[in-house]
Amino acid sequence: MKFSTAILTAPRPNCLLGQTIDSLVEAGWSASELVIHDGSPPLGHTPSPKWCTEAYRTLFRGALDRWTDEEGLLVFEDDVAVCLGLKEYLERIPWPEDIRGIAMVTPYCPTAYSNYGDFDKWHREDQRDTIAGTQSFIYTRRAVEMFVRQLDPDMPHEFHKDAYAGVDVQMGQIAKRANMHIWYHIPSLVQHVGICNSAVGFTTDLGTIYSAETFPGTRFDARGLS
Repeated sequence: MKFSTAILTAPRPNCLLGQTIDSLVEAGWSASELVIHDGSPPLGHTPSPKWCTEAYRTLFRGALDRWTDEEGLLVFEDDVAVCLGLKEYLERIPWPEDIRGIAMVTPYCPTAYSNYGDFDKWHREDQRDTIAGTQSFIYTRRAVEMFVRQLDPDMPHEFHKDAYAGVDVQMGQIAKRANMHIWYHIPSLVQHVGICNSAVGFTTDLGTIYSAETFPGTRFDARGLS
């Protein structure tokens, strides 16, 4: 896979951006190739799903302006840790299917999606039309173009009055409507180390759904996978 890499950063109770950059550098990235996008809400506004969605839409627009010959855009959020050798591993392995049918793939597999069974494989998410978490995804160009057009910061939450739909929910629904697939890697090669949803204004730990129970640790070398 050939991709460029960005980090989306946002206000958090504890800033983990430096820790995330250090982990990525140790995993094979150079600091100079990481595009840092500030997803802070406008002055006077607090973090919320609305501004998180707008941050992604702005990040995607900028990525399209810079796009050259890469196949995808890898976006990390600013509160992750990764396995050693992750960059080389992702560059070495092929897309799990014809790229024309893919919205995104992720080396991060949260606990909610870790019951697929076999390790060392990609697994396609076919059961749900939403996704849990956007800590790390490689987006195809077609998906990025769709998200720029269709992500809606003002989309209401399906269940909660006076709330906005999360960007992860919207991405999953947009991909499903386009009949484009989302793939997860097991074991997870990325771990979410932040407080759940702190970037969008929810600082309560929501449990293990947004962490990766199959993550083998930051000293595991992904280059050893087949």
